[in-house]
Amino acid sequence: MAEQERGPAPSALATAIGGPRGVLDSALPSVAFVLVYAQLGLRPAVGAALALAGVLLLVRLVRREPLRYAANGFFGVLVSTLFALWLGRAEGYFLPGIVINAVYAAAFLISIAVRRPLVGLVLAALGSGEAKAPADGRVARVHMWATAGWAAVFATRAGVQGALYVTGHPGWLAFTKIALGWPLTLLAFALTMAAVRRTRSRAGADASTLAAADRPVVPSSSDPP
Repeated sequence: MAEQERGPAPSALATAIGGPRGVLDSALPSVAFVLVYAQLGLRPAVGAALALAGVLLLVRLVRREPLRYAANGFFGVLVSTLFALWLGRAEGYFLPGIVINAVYAAAFLISIAVRRPLVGLVLAALGSGEAKAPADGRVARVHMWATAGWAAVFATRAGVQGALYVTGHPGWLAFTKIALGWPLTLLAFALTMAAVRRTRSRAGADASTLAAADRPVVPSSSDPP
């Protein structure tokens, strides 16, 4: 029954996002972009964001730390700044993130519609398990509801930031990008893991009870014939 209760370790998500440094590295270029834009305009803001992302990448290189997170962050900043320059407005910096969140929301909803909830697949990957449907219906339902919750998270980000994009508020876009980013992700992950582990534990306990009830009683030698 231990296998049923096993889930991804709490450090799995921290590893996936690069720990506190990864969170900081992803937030700082956006803050620098908005602050410099407010004082000097679009092109200096683009230069500041790219320069800061490059410095963060260089620091990891010098300290011989894993480059994956900083490199991904630099690539994300590069794409964002290209959108800002292409559209000629600071709000364009945040457009790729808005589109990505909208796509994620749609993907999670589609996975519910086809009864292959993405939360179950992701948890199986983080826990190095097999991406197969759970045998217990309660666990499957929790995966469905958790997937719907994550779809709501991504839809909230896309909706809130989309409205700010349309109305032209780059400062608030930066704030919501951070506030609705990793803090909301960590909260959603914690709630998901709590629900899944509790349900798996109950399913495992019920399975043990049923197995004990179905086990045939072997008469002892002292029992009368």
